[in-house]
Amino acid sequence: MILNLNLLLKIVAESTESKLNEVNIDSSMDSLAGWDSLGHLSILSKLDSATEGKAAEINTLADCRSVNDLIESLKSNSLFSE
Repeated sequence: MILNLNLLLKIVAESTESKLNEVNIDSSMDSLAGWDSLGHLSILSKLDSATEGKAAEINTLADCRSVNDLIESLKSNSLFSE
């Protein structure tokens, strides 16, 4: 499955226990209190589920610290569409 911005924002919001309207393309570990180590693992896990296991093959996802980083990493692996 290819992710889009709405689904990615929903995953980040759920994983960080944030309200959807608090999460946007500029959100990051620094701006969302719930984006800590557990929140990050939750994001990675939900991305993996949403992409039917393909996200787990992307080494750079673990280093992503913002929604923008996630988008770039997913795009470079053909798992994100505008």
